[in-house]
Amino acid sequence: MTMRLTIAALLLSTALTAPVATLAADTAALKNRAIKFIDSRTDVLAKANRDIWTFAEPGLAEFKSSQELQDLLTAEGFKVEAGIAGMPTAFVATYGSGGPVIGILAEFDALL
Repeated sequence: MTMRLTIAALLLSTALTAPVATLAADTAALKNRAIKFIDSRTDVLAKANRDIWTFAEPGLAEFKSSQELQDLLTAEGFKVEAGIAGMPTAFVATYGSGGPVIGILAEFDALL
């Protein structure tokens, strides 16, 4: 009886920890994939950074900066909806469908 309980406990603990180990491996693989993806776009991202810094537009008038980001996201396959909430510089960019859903809010502050 004790041997059966021990074997059952070992099997149960193995069954419960296997998904955690798999999840950790999957997470590490996804992290490495994301890093490689970003690294492959360093030039494009650095250019957007320089351009937006150069524009230095006043608050609520970041038209060039907003367009720069919209163009970049469109080129990467995002669907961009501009003029959100009645603001010409506001936009929502979506990619894919379903979950997970990730939201990012970005604000410009040129400090003129």
